[in-house]
Amino acid sequence: MLWFPSARIPNYNLRFSWGAFNHRVRYPVLHLSLSPHPDDRLSDKQAFDLIENMVKRCGYGDCQWVAARHDDTITPEGKLRPHYHVIVNRVRLTDCRVVSAWKDWQRYEMVLQELREEYNLTRVIDSRDSKHRELTTAQAQRTRQLQQQLDSNQIDCVPNVRLQLQNAIDSAITRVQEVTSLGETLSNVGVTTVVTSRGIKFEKDGIWFAGYQLGKAYTLKSLSERLSQQKLVRTIAPIIADCLVNQTRLVGQHHTAYWEDDQLVLMDNKNSRIKMRAVNQNGYWTSVGLPKLIHSDVSHFLEIDMRRKQIAQEAKKQRQKQQTEVEL
Repeated sequence: MLWFPSARIPNYNLRFSWGAFNHRVRYPVLHLSLSPHPDDRLSDKQAFDLIENMVKRCGYGDCQWVAARHDDTITPEGKLRPHYHVIVNRVRLTDCRVVSAWKDWQRYEMVLQELREEYNLTRVIDSRDSKHRELTTAQAQRTRQLQQQLDSNQIDCVPNVRLQLQNAIDSAITRVQEVTSLGETLSNVGVTTVVTSRGIKFEKDGIWFAGYQLGKAYTLKSLSERLSQQKLVRTIAPIIADCLVNQTRLVGQHHTAYWEDDQLVLMDNKNSRIKMRAVNQNGYWTSVGLPKLIHSDVSHFLEIDMRRKQIAQEAKKQRQKQQTEVEL
């Protein structure tokens, strides 16, 4: 489920009559948009029950609100994607005081996380957990405008430097083992990398970005963690893939492994959380997203691989012995 809190707007056509009892509030109307994942199937009763719980837990239980369903959007794959608009009067009916908007988006995301678990809905990464710094609203709007202008001339729009750096780092990190090697690889695509006592920074076309300015995933600490996780992926992914030969799913005591399209997925049976997604690109296993592997996972699968090799070796010896007996 996705959550898109929009800006509070002074839209007087939407202002509720009770909002007039507090003339000091500048933005009496709150507009929220609730968009379930395409794989989540909610009846209207379930959806509005969820919305009612959401409104109360976000602090608007004593406020007027209205919700409406729209069916005018589809996913890039062509799936219908219903979504819900929630309009809330921020002035409470009980005492005419306004509900505080201080860091309200954090409150909304915490409530949404609780509701996702209670309603067993598809989880997406909250903004506070995102490892990738997105474009600002103004940057995204400017990029769309530029693309529209260039589309008419059939010219590709060049991504801004922030996005170019993010893409270059994401691509390079799948091919290296150490941070020092990362700088060498990036230099081949015109990116300068500098590691300092305060972290790491990148330059392209004369524009510098510190790692944290690109997102949490691009700090020196995070890059080191990603490289460490990448090593673990490259160790166990081939073992799991061998175990899944001629099969699409295996359920063990500790893990469940399965194919999802071209992705190899490893899930922890204890908490049903995905520990790894990986794809094989030109013979190299690459993680999709940030894995959550630990060294005990690697030890477990190395032990499995050793047992499999022992069994295969014993079977080979047995076949050779049987062939020798036949020849005799």
